[in-house]
Amino acid sequence: MPSALDAIPAVDLTPSGTFKYIIIRATSKTAPGYPDASCGKTLVRGYTGCEYHADVLALSLELARTVDPDIEMVCTGGGRITHTPSPCEEGRPNVFIYGYSQAFGRADHRIASELVRQHFDDYKVEWSNEGY
Repeated sequence: MPSALDAIPAVDLTPSGTFKYIIIRATSKTAPGYPDASCGKTLVRGYTGCEYHADVLALSLELARTVDPDIEMVCTGGGRITHTPSPCEEGRPNVFIYGYSQAFGRADHRIASELVRQHFDDYKVEWSNEGY
């Protein structure tokens, strides 16, 4: 049975620039199997204009609740993303994931990069644990 979580994309990023991002574990009270965490979905969210990682979480929750008012979100970590949609040196658009969140700790950039790679299949996606 489909859940409202299926209508929420795994990745939502500002189209270009450098900004804070977070990894979220989202669950819905209406999803089959709730409250088992395995019924949830991992999301990557990053937006310019969010001064703090907590602002990214608040905006993500606000947007997701327009699709599913019963959604719950927990941030598992954060960092920064540089999103360059125009082709770079290798002739492809690029996403670079790095850094950490003082509030939520370092996100697992490997997980974020895999989700971003699936969403932007023509992009070069790289990550590093270096930087702030």
